[in-house]
Amino acid sequence: MKAKLILVATVSLLFVPVLGFPQSIRYYNADGLEISAAAYQEESRKYVKKYHAAIKRQAGIKTDPVLQVIEMSGMDQAIAAFPALFDAQFEQRKRAGNVTEIDLRIAKIIQTSFDQEAAGRNLYEFLKKNIDQKTLWDTIAWLETPVAIRITKEENKANSVEAQAETLRYIAGMQNNPPPPVRVAVINKLVKEAKLVESTIEGFINAMAGMMGAVNYALPDVQKVSKEQIKSKISDLKPMLEQSMGQQITLSTFYTYRNISNADLEKYIAFLSSDSGQRFQDIGIEAISYTLNQFFAGLAQELKASFKS
Repeated sequence: MKAKLILVATVSLLFVPVLGFPQSIRYYNADGLEISAAAYQEESRKYVKKYHAAIKRQAGIKTDPVLQVIEMSGMDQAIAAFPALFDAQFEQRKRAGNVTEIDLRIAKIIQTSFDQEAAGRNLYEFLKKNIDQKTLWDTIAWLETPVAIRITKEENKANSVEAQAETLRYIAGMQNNPPPPVRVAVINKLVKEAKLVESTIEGFINAMAGMMGAVNYALPDVQKVSKEQIKSKISDLKPMLEQSMGQQITLSTFYTYRNISNADLEKYIAFLSSDSGQRFQDIGIEAISYTLNQFFAGLAQELKASFKS
C-alpha cells in the first residue's frame, strides 16, 4: 500500500542522498553485530512473527483483522526495512566524505537502537485504536483480491534497499524508451488520487522533526537548535520539497508498478479513491509516522545519555 512507498521516499530524503547508491549495505542484529543481508531479513521475519504470535495469544484468537491488514498490506515489512534504509542513506554521506565523528557515533546508536518488536507493537496498537470497522473490513476485502495481491508483491519488492539502485537504472532507461501516453496518464492519475506527493512531504516533515529533535541531544551546545528553530527550518523546506518531489515520486512510481497493467492500476485507483481507501491511506501514514516518532523519542533519550558520558 501507499504507506510503504512513502516510508522509502521519506527515509531517502531524510538522510539526504549525495552520490548515487552504495555498492554494499551493512546490516546489524539486535546486539549490534554486523550480519549478512539474508540473516538480517530472516531476523526481521522472526521479529514480526514473534510479535504477531504474542498478540494472538494475548487476545485468545487465531486471526486478528488488524494484524491481517498489517501483514497483507506489507506495512510491517516497511517498518522492518527502516534500519537498512537508514544505513544505505548514511553510506552515501560517508562516500561523499560528508560525515563527522559525531555523525558516525550517532549513526551507530541509530543502527543498533531500532527495536523491531517495539515498532511492530506501536504500529499495531495505533491501528487497533484508530481504524474503524468499515475501513478495516473494506481494506481486507480489497487486499484479498488477486489484483491487490499482485500489487502488494510489487510494492514489497520496491520497498527493499536493493531496489533503489534498480529504480535509478529504470528511470534512466525511460529517457531513451519513454512509456506511452496512456501509461503516463494512468501513473499520473495514481500519483494524484493516492496523494503521493502531499503524503510523502508530510511524512518527511514529521520524520525530520523527530530526527532533528533527537540528534539535538548529541550536538555541542553551540550547535544545538531550539524547537522554534527546528520548526522554522522545516517550514522553509516545504516549498522546495513541493517543487522538487513531484517528478521524483512520479518517476519512481513508474518503476514500482512496471509489472502491473493499466487495467489493474485503474482498479487500485478506484479503491484508493473510495471513502474506505482514503481513510485507510490516511491512517496508514499516521500509523507509520507515529511508529517512527516513538522510535525518535526513545532515540533522543539514548543520545542524551550517551553524549552525557
